[in-house]
Amino acid sequence: MDKDKNNFENLPADWDGRSLDDPDLLGCVVDLFVRHADRQAGSLLALLANEELRLVQPVMIDDIPVGCDQVRQHEVTHRLTQIVGQVCPGGGLALAVARRGMVVQTHWDLGWRSALALACQDNGVVDLGCYLATPAGVVRLDDSAAAA
Repeated sequence: MDKDKNNFENLPADWDGRSLDDPDLLGCVVDLFVRHADRQAGSLLALLANEELRLVQPVMIDDIPVGCDQVRQHEVTHRLTQIVGQVCPGGGLALAVARRGMVVQTHWDLGWRSALALACQDNGVVDLGCYLATPAGVVRLDDSAAAA
């Protein structure tokens, strides 16, 4: 996990025209959109992408506890993928869990990763990955949790 490379200052000038299927680029985009206050309060960032996997809309959700149970994680990710499927058929979705603490994956963080993978599969949405954003940095969550 290299939290230092996922910094908005590393974004290329044309980042907004590029596909979000590049994990390094996406990590920097997450860092750009997740403010320090979001990391302190605990939030969930959804990055909706079109069929070319370019960013269409970032959505910050601050009324869902990032440490919520798996049922709630699945409800949220399924609803988000349904929205992407309706608004951007063939599009993709990335999530970022914003919370306090160190850049260490917890079972709640990995629960979001797993829920995203399942929801994308169920709703025909491209799974662009899940990230953890804390005041200490941004890392991509372990994709092996997607298979769990």
